[in-house]
Amino acid sequence: MSNLLLDGEEYESFEDESELAETAGFIAWTLGLILNSIFIAIRRLKGILHIPPKALRYVHDIHSYSNITLAAIAFYHGYSLRSSAGLIEYLIAVLILTLIGSGIILRYSYNKTLKRGTRLIHSQQLLTLILLVLLIIHVTISED
Repeated sequence: MSNLLLDGEEYESFEDESELAETAGFIAWTLGLILNSIFIAIRRLKGILHIPPKALRYVHDIHSYSNITLAAIAFYHGYSLRSSAGLIEYLIAVLILTLIGSGIILRYSYNKTLKRGTRLIHSQQLLTLILLVLLIIHVTISED
């Protein structure tokens, strides 16, 4: 990052768009890992601890809106650095689209049949695990 002088004050600026895109990827990865881990932990603990339904709804709202936002940030990252994208990055994009799309349908659809089908997709722990492994590979390869 370099410093930029505007209105007599110094601001930090990104030297090029790839640096901003890399930062966006870091933000999406870090916040996604933290927020989704918290969400999963709360969902697992709801059977052990008494968590009021209103609190669960609030946690679910945070999960929904933060993941939509983080997906947008991740897609900015991917689109900006698409010249170096490979199979792993495209698989990550497909999995993110699948999970976000099914989550949006679950959240906003009133069709019970459609919701049943998308719930099967959205709640697949295997898809989340595959996404996590691919993201770890992506981050590891990208840092080299």
